[in-house]
Amino acid sequence: MVRLFELAARRRLGLACLIAPLVVGPAVIAACYSTGDGTPPPPATFYFPVGMTVSRGGNVLYVVNSDFDLQWNGGTIQSYDLHGIRRDAAISAAGYSLSPQLPFPEGGGLAQFVDGSISPSAAAALCPAGPGLFLADGGLISPCAPFINSAVYERDSVTIGAFATDLQLSPWGNRLYSPVRGDASLTWLTIVPDVDGPPTASQRACDADGGTSGCYAPFTLQCGQAANGGRCDATHHAGVNPNEPGNTRNLTMPGEPFAMAQTSDGTAIILTHQTEGDTSLFLTGLTSDGGGASPSTPSMQFIVDAGLPMGGDGIADIPHDPAAYDCQVSTGCQGFPRPSFWETNNTTAELSLIRYYADDGTTVFPDAAVPDANVFLTTTLQRPFIEVEPGYMLEALSLGTDSRGIVFDNSPRLLCEHNYQPTDPLYSECARNNPARMFFANRTPDTLVIGTVGGWSGTDNASYNADQIHIGPQPQTTDPGPSRVYLAPIIDANGDYALRVFVVCFDGNAIDVFDPSTGQQEASISVGAGPFTMAFDPYSPLDVALNAHVQPMGAPITESFTPVDGGKSIDIPLPKYRFAYVASFTNSYVQIIDLDNSEASKATFETVVYTLGTPSVPKGNQ
Repeated sequence: MVRLFELAARRRLGLACLIAPLVVGPAVIAACYSTGDGTPPPPATFYFPVGMTVSRGGNVLYVVNSDFDLQWNGGTIQSYDLHGIRRDAAISAAGYSLSPQLPFPEGGGLAQFVDGSISPSAAAALCPAGPGLFLADGGLISPCAPFINSAVYERDSVTIGAFATDLQLSPWGNRLYSPVRGDASLTWLTIVPDVDGPPTASQRACDADGGTSGCYAPFTLQCGQAANGGRCDATHHAGVNPNEPGNTRNLTMPGEPFAMAQTSDGTAIILTHQTEGDTSLFLTGLTSDGGGASPSTPSMQFIVDAGLPMGGDGIADIPHDPAAYDCQVSTGCQGFPRPSFWETNNTTAELSLIRYYADDGTTVFPDAAVPDANVFLTTTLQRPFIEVEPGYMLEALSLGTDSRGIVFDNSPRLLCEHNYQPTDPLYSECARNNPARMFFANRTPDTLVIGTVGGWSGTDNASYNADQIHIGPQPQTTDPGPSRVYLAPIIDANGDYALRVFVVCFDGNAIDVFDPSTGQQEASISVGAGPFTMAFDPYSPLDVALNAHVQPMGAPITESFTPVDGGKSIDIPLPKYRFAYVASFTNSYVQIIDLDNSEASKATFETVVYTLGTPSVPKGNQ
């Protein structure tokens, strides 16, 4: 439970307060934001992390911190050297968790490993799992996830408003987006995609915070902060200024933005709001190939303020496939639906369907002179919008009024289509007969709800409906407080990708893992207090659908140790994909989970093997 601030304390901090409350886990807190005065947030430590995402090349971890207890004058978005983090996590997972070469706080770590005996008390303090048995070469028999100095890996940081809720990467890896409740904005940053491989040793050692030239470019965060005291400038807070470029309706975003989803082409973003029955639409300022549109900055476009329940908590883009309509591309495809989203909420037993209309500048009117014909008029003013369509009621399924994160999985469709050419009629049959799997969390009761989206409709299956939902009869029980839901693979015993569903259980301090093929729970991973968000090493959805073999990242990592037997060089292999990252909201640190089940020892599979940062207690609870 996060302790509420007294009004007097808020006044001392120079804070303005929003009336509407926010629900985070079991706690409710009034939404306040800093006016910009006060102490800047620490640039190199986590503080109530609420969103993480990994660069497309897997070399940078981006994190957004919310400053939830208002200790500072804002939150932060940070970049971390993920290449270095993955290397050191692999060393820890291999059993060398207490190597002095790892960046322990204040130079910790064991100066010398213990030969075949119980470790000294110093090891117990460094390893949360307690004392372990060491081998002659310095290896640790029992798993250990030592607390590590995360500042060693931090490379850049910018200040944003308080109360961010999420962080997402654009499809091309060139932008970051974060909904921020404190100033009711969609805060955005420009980054450089890491398409040219990992950083060199000298690039990795360079701290982009200082603006040093020669740093690894993807580390650098850009939001106009250089001329604004380290804080993202007004241009990078979309939805605040009604006169921002492209905002033709002169709108400002409603309060309490929470969940977001991008269109599959990355040109638009839909945002939910927790304390109002609103959903907002933004254009990203990017074209469908990742280039700059006109204008090239994100802009507020439309607000649906009727027909939606309060408490929008999760939203996901429905994976439409033009092949289901006998087309190879969506453009000009007869009957192909416009982009749509299913939205969850925490106040009613229903899902809401949101439809996006891009408005390409063409207006269609019926032709009064010619039956069944239309007149097309072109305008230079393009004004995208969204509409609410009939939703899906959950009451008949004995599900309650508190649904959270939602995801869709189209891997069965990808697997089937891989066997045919796009021009083959059987390719289209794959699209129509393999609906996307749907997974969403519900807290009344604590369950993972499993269903499908897309399929034949009508009593005679005469037509295909890409948005149609079917929910299975048996939701799966989860640990307490399921919230966000993620799709990502593990590495199975054969070294191949195998898809899993990961459910973040905030109240249960656990990550529940489900096999989507069977719907059965595979594991419950114990993590730190109040897990809030996850990220994963990058992967190809097609590789996962095909259960492809996971390729190594490059030459095996070689680390030299100096154990009591004289020391030797030990090779630590690091595959391209291996780890999941989970942030503890309550105690402000990040844990790394080993997803590799192909190792001879299974001791670390689906366990925490590395911990970034030292757990901290919220100031309001001290």
